[in-house]
Formats: sequence, structure tokens, C-alpha cells
Amino acid sequence: MKTIFLIVLILFSTTLFAQKNWDKKVFINGVSSFEDAFIFFPLLNDTIRLSASTHLVLDTINVKRKLFYCCFKDVKSRIYNLDIDKVIDTIINFKIPDKSFFDNLYKSKICPLCHKSDSVVLFIYGKPNERLIKRAEKGEVKLAGCSYSNTSPKMFCKRDNLEF
Repeated sequence: MKTIFLIVLILFSTTLFAQKNWDKKVFINGVSSFEDAFIFFPLLNDTIRLSASTHLVLDTINVKRKLFYCCFKDVKSRIYNLDIDKVIDTIINFKIPDKSFFDNLYKSKICPLCHKSDSVVLFIYGKPNERLIKRAEKGEVKLAGCSYSNTSPKMFCKRDNLEF
């Protein structure tokens, strides 16, 4: 019995502490020299600042790190939902801004993670009136603050708890 427990413990700890790194050289609009760029992970509400080395190294054991986008000069790239086992390139070139990607995403109102539209609602910015508060309580809209920028989310998927 002790042997089985020990084997299970070893297998669990090996899986728990295993790392699967994804290492890519980063370009933004074909250029490898940039400042004030960062990668945003919306499922974690976390960021990684891109440095002069322009390498992005992620420990992708955390599946929430597989969904991300790049922000540069208050504009964001398309949303990447990576299956790192299928990515063979050594370079990732973020196109910023990727207006056509977001125009299509917002027009179709489809979540980039689950690819469904039944749980997607609009973000509403500014001071809400009583009608908007009631709609938010029903889950028909998502209320946001008063500040809005080019990187502010426009939609929210209730199923995935994802702002995009």
C-alpha cells in the first residue's frame, strides 16, 4: 500500500512541477526593437513586459497562459489562443493594430476562447442609469468604469469570464 501511495505521489508531483516552456523571438510589425510593449493574459489578469531581448518565454503548464495578446503604444494585437504543441515557428510577429481581427470579432460577437456567442455581452462605459443597472443585474450587459482606451475590452464572455 505504501508503494502505491509513493508512486502516485511521485507522478502527481512530477506533473504538478513540470514545465513546458514556449520560447519565441518577438517582433511587432516586423521590427524587433520596441519599448513599452507587454503581453496581457486576460484569463489571469496578468502581464509580462517585453524587454529589449525580445524573447517571450512562457511556462504553459498553466492553460490560462495560452490565451494572450500584445499591447504596444495603447493598441493591441489579435488574441492568440495557442496550442503550443502545434506551433513550430521560432518567431511570433504581432501585427498591431489588427483592426480586421477585432472588427470581425466584434461584428460576430463570438468569444475567441469558446467560439460561441450565446454568453457574450457588451461592455458599457460611463455612469449607468437605472435601466442599465437592471440590465447588468440580469446579465445582459457588463458595466465598466468611466475610463476607456484603445485597449479597453468591448465584450465579455460570461461562460469563460473573458474580457475582449
